[in-house]
This record gives sequence, structure tokens and C-alpha cells, in this order.
Amino acid sequence: MSGGSRCVIAMLTKEGRYTLSLHKRPGERAHLDLFLDTGAEKLSHYYLSLVDRKRHSARQIFRRGQPHRQQYLHFSGSLSDNRGRVRIISRGRWRNRRGSVPQNPLVRVRLPAKFARHG
Repeated sequence: MSGGSRCVIAMLTKEGRYTLSLHKRPGERAHLDLFLDTGAEKLSHYYLSLVDRKRHSARQIFRRGQPHRQQYLHFSGSLSDNRGRVRIISRGRWRNRRGSVPQNPLVRVRLPAKFARHG
């Protein structure tokens, strides 16, 4: 985990803190959860199945999920109700590239370079 990483999110409104977490659920394939602090009451949430991930590429397409509570910005560990485990793999600051709110359920993300090196 890196405290000084930067994650670039295309088409979001400003900048803030982010957490990228690996979420493993029993009986399902793991996925990445991207939590963005936009200053709202809840975190913006985007996810990417590891099956859909472009290997060795920093640029990925995440799908919008449901807003999450602020504590997910700092949470690692087991989730209640048999929802699996979450492990933070990167955190830092995100910033916008274009300055407009996304109008569709997909967002283009350039991940920190160290993440893209792993296949």
C-alpha cells in the first residue's frame, strides 16, 4: 500500500482521497473496489472484476456501484453477513482530467504504475 500514490479518474468533478481495495467473496471471483471521497456524505464507488481487467495496463474501465459509507476509505478486514474480505491495496489522492460529472455507469481510471506492472 502506498500513501503517496495518485490515481487519475477521467470525468469526475474535482479531487479528493481514494482507496483501491481487493474484495474477495466466498464462491465468487475477486474484484477491485475503488472508493472516492468527493466531499459527499457517502463515498462514490466503482468496481472492476479481475476477469475483465486489462493485464499489464494502467488504464482500466470501472463500473459505477452503490455509494458506500465513509469508513470504507480506511477499512480492511472481514465483512459482516458472509460478504467476504476487503484488503486495501492502494490509497492516495485522485484528481479529475476533464471536470464534468460522468453521465454513464463507466469511468476510465489510470491506476498507479505499480499496480499496472502486475499481470
